[in-house]
Amino acid sequence: MILGGFIPTNQQPMLEKIIDMCSKAGVEFFIKNNHIDFFSPDFQHKIILTLYSNGIGYRTIMWDMMAYFFAFCSMLVFMTQTIGWRMLMFLTLLSLLFFFGVKIKNDKKLRRVVLSITPQEYIFLPEMATHEHLRWMHDSSYCPGCGRQYVQYFEKCPECGLALGKPQKPISTVNSTIDIKIDYYFNSNEKNSC
Repeated sequence: MILGGFIPTNQQPMLEKIIDMCSKAGVEFFIKNNHIDFFSPDFQHKIILTLYSNGIGYRTIMWDMMAYFFAFCSMLVFMTQTIGWRMLMFLTLLSLLFFFGVKIKNDKKLRRVVLSITPQEYIFLPEMATHEHLRWMHDSSYCPGCGRQYVQYFEKCPECGLALGKPQKPISTVNSTIDIKIDYYFNSNEKNSC
């Protein structure tokens, strides 16, 4: 079973700080190119960390779970002669649910282990966000950098120059699809003045 994920950071992670955190946590680690392989006492499998400019990627392979899964699948294939196809489908679905549950449980455990060796200053926490960031998270019409209103119509904020992405098209207040009924009455008793 292959597990992995990505932890976004607010700055580029430095190899030296990750190594320092591994040493403080007491985990065995090895450095290969831009990867750090380490073994945690909380997680019994080798974890491979990859440092990117915007975060930390992690992955591991749980060979024992793959062996159990393949043994179970081969047992099901062997049992196809003795049980009906409905029971075979039921057991297959039950086994898939079990293995997805095990995968989710181990994935959460793996993420906790990687977060334990990630320096705290790298992790973007919403409680560390400024007032402008929080306002922008609830209402995208404000700039997350300076707080200027009505920036959703600009590619860059006119106040601070922050790149905001593709602008929205302004919404017209005039409804161009409304049906208007105009009644004309012609009175034949009046004389034409022309």
